[in-house]
Amino acid sequence: MTAEEKMVVIAFQVGDLCASMKKFAELKATLSDSDMWFVGKWYTTHVLITLRRLVDERRGSISFVRLLDHLAQKTELLSRSRFVDLFLKNLPFLKNLPSAPALFAPEERIVEDEPGMLHVRSRTPDLASAKSAANEAFDELAGVDMARDPQSAIKADKEVLCAVCKRFKEWADQRVAHLGDPEARAPAHKTKPWKFPGYKRVEECIQCLAKMTDKYYWLLVGLPFTAVGWQKSKPID
Repeated sequence: MTAEEKMVVIAFQVGDLCASMKKFAELKATLSDSDMWFVGKWYTTHVLITLRRLVDERRGSISFVRLLDHLAQKTELLSRSRFVDLFLKNLPFLKNLPSAPALFAPEERIVEDEPGMLHVRSRTPDLASAKSAANEAFDELAGVDMARDPQSAIKADKEVLCAVCKRFKEWADQRVAHLGDPEARAPAHKTKPWKFPGYKRVEECIQCLAKMTDKYYWLLVGLPFTAVGWQKSKPID
């Protein structure tokens, strides 16, 4: 699989987490305590296993951390020139972005392609304006660090990703995927009970993942994932 295909698979999982988080928040206000207990267990298991997948460093797995490792070795995939080319190629799909009106803003005009056939046509942005918008988007996404030292910037993002997911991965390892033995834990942790981090931290983790996913999806695929919508994305077999 290419890096772009792996990014789509990862983005689908993160989008699913975002949708599940939103639905869970809606259900909390309507369900009884007994129903909420059942739904909470399902939601927690789903979230923890997905987060565990995203930070899986085992060889052969498709995960966010392994994709970042790959990109650190193939930094040309995140270059400005490649992004600008993708931006220009995807212009028709970028018209509905909040930041696009200035680019496509020139007044719409009614044209007659055939006798009696009238429709509204907007002006296509000129190449210079489109390239300028692409460079601005790249600067906002990648920042100075990515432009100067992409390997270090990617490594920093990986560290953030691992840090926000660490507690959830440990819980998934010891309470969902496996049943951990407290006696087998490191001495420094034996006296600390296994404790679920809580739903608020789950939301913060998912929001962090969504932001990072949108960044790398933009850079790799040439479209912001929030514009595509997770519902329209399908996991690759």
